[in-house]
Amino acid sequence: MTILLVVLALAAALHARRRFKRRPSPRTRALLAVIAVLGLQVVIGAPAAHAAECGEAPNPERPGSGMVGALDPPIGNGLPGTPYLDFGYAGMVWHTYQKECLKLPDANAVIDTWAGNELFNVGKNIVGATNALHYTVMGKGLLVPLDDAVKSGVQKVYDNVYLRWFGLVALVLAVLMFRQIWSGDLAAISKRGLWALAAMWLATSTLALPQFYNLLDNTLVSKTSEIQAGFIESPEDQGTLHVLPSKLHDAVVYQSWLRGAFGAPDAPQAAEFGPKILKTQAWTREELAQHKDGDQAALDAKKNEWKAIVDGGQLGPTRGIFIGADGSRTGSGFLALLQAVAFSLFQLFAKAAVLLAQLLLRVLTLAGPLIGLVALLHHDLLRKVGRAVAVTVFNVLILAVLAGVHALLLQAIFNATGLSLLARTLLALMLTLVCFAIGKPLRRMWQMVEVSVGSASNMLPMSGGMWSRFRGRKGQQGPSPQDEFWDHVRDSDQEGDEPQRRRRVRPEAANPVMATAERLDRGDPNYPRVAAAGDGYHALAGRGPNAPALPSGRSRAVDTVPVADQRWDRVDDAVLVPSRTNGYVLPPSEPRRAETETVAGRQVHVIYRPSRGLEVRDN
Repeated sequence: MTILLVVLALAAALHARRRFKRRPSPRTRALLAVIAVLGLQVVIGAPAAHAAECGEAPNPERPGSGMVGALDPPIGNGLPGTPYLDFGYAGMVWHTYQKECLKLPDANAVIDTWAGNELFNVGKNIVGATNALHYTVMGKGLLVPLDDAVKSGVQKVYDNVYLRWFGLVALVLAVLMFRQIWSGDLAAISKRGLWALAAMWLATSTLALPQFYNLLDNTLVSKTSEIQAGFIESPEDQGTLHVLPSKLHDAVVYQSWLRGAFGAPDAPQAAEFGPKILKTQAWTREELAQHKDGDQAALDAKKNEWKAIVDGGQLGPTRGIFIGADGSRTGSGFLALLQAVAFSLFQLFAKAAVLLAQLLLRVLTLAGPLIGLVALLHHDLLRKVGRAVAVTVFNVLILAVLAGVHALLLQAIFNATGLSLLARTLLALMLTLVCFAIGKPLRRMWQMVEVSVGSASNMLPMSGGMWSRFRGRKGQQGPSPQDEFWDHVRDSDQEGDEPQRRRRVRPEAANPVMATAERLDRGDPNYPRVAAAGDGYHALAGRGPNAPALPSGRSRAVDTVPVADQRWDRVDDAVLVPSRTNGYVLPPSEPRRAETETVAGRQVHVIYRPSRGLEVRDN
């Protein structure tokens, strides 16, 4: 690994030197030297400095420690008899071991183990987040304390906002409806009154909604979880709740740990000593309940058992791999990360979408009185809220079905022992990509948030934020529909040619006029005809030695005023103006009928108003 890094650094330096032929300055050389020394210290020196002491067994880890333990705490999740239930993620880490202290630690083994553990930790975090969201969606997580806060908060919003402002808003509603009442428009009165009643119902029903959270979660969330679980096969006594998390933990975390510790998860030493070594490297949940993690005798017993297995010659040919001297733990860590992405990444986003739907439901309940109060005047808000709820339910159902199909195919891939690990990983990766392309979980989550938040923000527009005030100018207002229309018309027009240097564009030259010319001497037989050009003879057919140079003829007929008249361009032409003639009667004046014009292929009415300019209205 170190040799590979050095070779890559030298190749990058040679490429940079060939590309930039200019010699670097002394300051640049000194800076590069310092960077190289610090890089070697970080890559080579730091992992070796943090290596375990020689002849010492590692300390056992507590379940729930580290970042992955915070994401997925050990609270009794998992199938019985699985490492996920007994240990969680504790103890599944690789160590280097050196019995003799007469030589320096193996830097390659230390760096390889350190890099492999870092990649392995990223994969464990992805699996831990997926399993945590799985149990959170099923009702064992964040939403239990949130329900109590929403129940008390909606009562405060109803008392402090809705009841205080309902009288004033009802008065404004009556004033707005007075015009329809005065004109007797019963249809408009009934429509607006029904929308007002619907808004009042929404505001008051949110008080009772927290009591039915269990029913709503069962219909919205539990049904979607049952859809996902319905694709999973499991024994009747185990249920489907713990099947997917236990499978993900075993395939990605436990099997990868065995691969880095013994070379292969199906090795005989892995099956025999894997559970024993894991028990010496971590405390179980029962041992934590008995407070054995604070007992020094129990700690020494675990360390002695670990050293007895490693130094007793029981591992056989896999001892070099177990202590880090042989094998490639960086590759095992990268493979674990790839498996985590292929197996659990889509499940992570599907669970996050269901959790987001639960959260939006509670936010809607908390803001229900305020939404009902505003909807008394703006009834369009109720439509947008209903649309947001429909979009949320639809997206959750789609992602639930895709997650169930994904879990079913993953279970088939897990059971396909005849395929190699690479083939199974690639199949799972392609399956995840297909589900991402079909489901688009990120876009659907953004759509749920955008529709839910936009329904309220569109009804209550606000000016620019704090930073726009610091800039000292008004916020950029969007273009009006008129501006958008004329911009579209301008964009559809063909752009003119760019003028060349020291020349200007003449628009009239773009459309040439076709003109025909006719000779006036062709129709008179007295005029001699012109011979063909280039015949070598005389230009005129009847020309002799005594003929004049030019044929005699009458004057040329012109349709212009002779230039000799100096007033030819100053005299008005004779024009007949009907309104100035005697006996002319003006026609009766009638209002001009509106005419349509074709603009960008559409028939529109163009109206000019001095205050607003040109306006366009469709037919």
